Amino acid sequence: MRNTIEVLSPVGERPKIELRRSDPLLSLEGKVAGLLGNNKSNSADFLRQMGAALKVHYGVREVVHTRKPGAASPASPEVWDQLKGCDFLVTAFAD
Repeated sequence: MRNTIEVLSPVGERPKIELRRSDPLLSLEGKVAGLLGNNKSNSADFLRQMGAALKVHYGVREVVHTRKPGAASPASPEVWDQLKGCDFLVTAFAD
């Protein structure tokens, strides 16, 4: 009989991902905004108002509205596909 205990770690291996910062936008004029809500009660209204303000005050050309299934859930691959053509992203939550 062995007197050793094997300890297993529940942490999986993480792939190394190289990230780089995007260049800052000098203007929002003509850009496409992605707005990602988390499905909380007031996030959709907040983001709708923000999208309108971005168009009126900053010249944003288009606003893409998306949402996650819930605050604790990640966005699905389909949601990220909808946001691929956006120049910038605003994510919001509210109660």
